Amino acid sequence: MNKRKNKKSGFTLIELLTVITIIGILFGLAFTGADVALTAAAKAEASNNMKNILQAYISFQNDNGGGIIDDLEGEEMVDTSADDLPTLSGSGTNHTWAAILAQFQRVMNDANLYMIDRDKTAKRINKRHNAQVILDPTDEEKRTMDQKFQDSMLSFNMFVGLEESEAFGAGKTPVIYTAGYNATEGEWDKDAPHGRSGGHIGFLDGSVTHYKRIREEDFYRNDDPSQNTMDFSQAVYGLPLGHSGVDSLDGERE
Repeated sequence: MNKRKNKKSGFTLIELLTVITIIGILFGLAFTGADVALTAAAKAEASNNMKNILQAYISFQNDNGGGIIDDLEGEEMVDTSADDLPTLSGSGTNHTWAAILAQFQRVMNDANLYMIDRDKTAKRINKRHNAQVILDPTDEEKRTMDQKFQDSMLSFNMFVGLEESEAFGAGKTPVIYTAGYNATEGEWDKDAPHGRSGGHIGFLDGSVTHYKRIREEDFYRNDDPSQNTMDFSQAVYGLPLGHSGVDSLDGERE
């Protein structure tokens, strides 16, 4: 009488580990792909916001015969009388700069124009405030900044007391840029809104350019065009503003 052997079907340990490994790789690829897509979408939105801000700034400049110099109360924010770069003569930050445009055009009173959703550094601060407007809605004269906005961290920094570069014109005169840029390294810091994947610079001609990193040949000193520089603030007459005032362009964010 023949005896049948009872064979058990199933996966071996090696087969199970292989399947788990494959699933892990596929999940990693899917997650990486989604992260890349989200970063690309955030960059596109940031570029679009920057273009809208630039258009408002150019309109302000045309209507006022110059760039932003005074604060909300009309007091001089920077001293541009000297031959060298302007200096702060009063309190002024990138928040103040944004408030001036909001005072100029009601459509610019949207706090989200200056915030990037993927900006992890800023989100830790901004989620406590949830700022929606730039100017205090209870102030009919539009001379008071909304406290929630003032306490928020912005994803962009701007130039105040700006004048068009005589050497390179509007097309190479920076007006606004993605925060977290380190001029010494020529690239954006890991705590920048898009991390080390780069940032945008918006120019006085209304154009916006994304840079993975800035090379020395990208900008030249305004006072000496024979010298290259990775510090694009040296290419213009103007003062780069940060969260608490002058931006030293060292990549640090408060």
